[in-house]
Amino acid sequence: MLITGACGDKAFLEDAITAQRIFIESGDIIVLSGGTVARTATPFPLHQIHIYASDGSYKGMIHNANSSSFLMGMDFSSDLSKLLFTVDGTDRIDSIDLSEQSTPANHLIDGTNLTGTTLRTMAVLSDGGTVVAESTTSFEKYDSSGTRVTTNFPITVTANTMKVRAISGGRFALVFTGGADSVSIRNNNGTAVTTITSGLGCTTNCDPSDILELPDGRFIVSYQNASNHSLQLYNSSFTRIGTLYQDTAVLQGISALALHSSGDILACSTTFNICERLTISGSNATRVGSSAFLGDAGKIRQPTDILVVP
Repeated sequence: MLITGACGDKAFLEDAITAQRIFIESGDIIVLSGGTVARTATPFPLHQIHIYASDGSYKGMIHNANSSSFLMGMDFSSDLSKLLFTVDGTDRIDSIDLSEQSTPANHLIDGTNLTGTTLRTMAVLSDGGTVVAESTTSFEKYDSSGTRVTTNFPITVTANTMKVRAISGGRFALVFTGGADSVSIRNNNGTAVTTITSGLGCTTNCDPSDILELPDGRFIVSYQNASNHSLQLYNSSFTRIGTLYQDTAVLQGISALALHSSGDILACSTTFNICERLTISGSNATRVGSSAFLGDAGKIRQPTDILVVP
């Protein structure tokens, strides 16, 4: 049975959030620390969601998953009033009202089609639909009413799925580490548009992990290859411009990207358990400051997703 936009059954709502309401405002940064293993197993992910102000100061925890739940991806609802996030265990998308911050509600449950290993990432598209990586290789779509879309979906890719991101032009990007390591660009209806070939020497072993669209129409793709932990810059037609940022002493295991309210880049690392802030000048980026922008390992451990409140 599919449930969307409804209050959750008690069996699904054992996850707790902080009792103290956090004043959330535009520019705040939301970091999800999670992954595919329990918090008791190496690398000991927290499976928590924390909020920071735009200057990097800590504001509080908005969600703490229970011991049987795994968190990995998140996005805002179409009306920007709710934070939506994947929950693996009893697979579903849950939601937290950003104003009320009450107990999470079940936003999307499909006991037939959202049951794969492991529920990973998600994105809300410009048409109001939601694309969910229900496993390491399969993407499902649900329309704005919560009905499963069966035309052009599910989409199958080569393991492992890393991210799905909505981009401009009624499109979305599928990021996965297998196959030709080429990010797949799709129309909202699921049809293929093009692929982003890395243009790097690692060719089919580059391991792309996320994609970020800049306000000027260019794109950044992060790569996790052992010899090429880097941010690569592409033009609006997805042709590689060059290396935007690479410093393995600062960023390795780049796991998630977001655009800071200043226009800077936020890039998180599951190797160092931090999120760095980088400023762009032309086709190059430099680190802001001499230490990690967000670097509290007690709150950021295995950061798998990051968002900035519009």
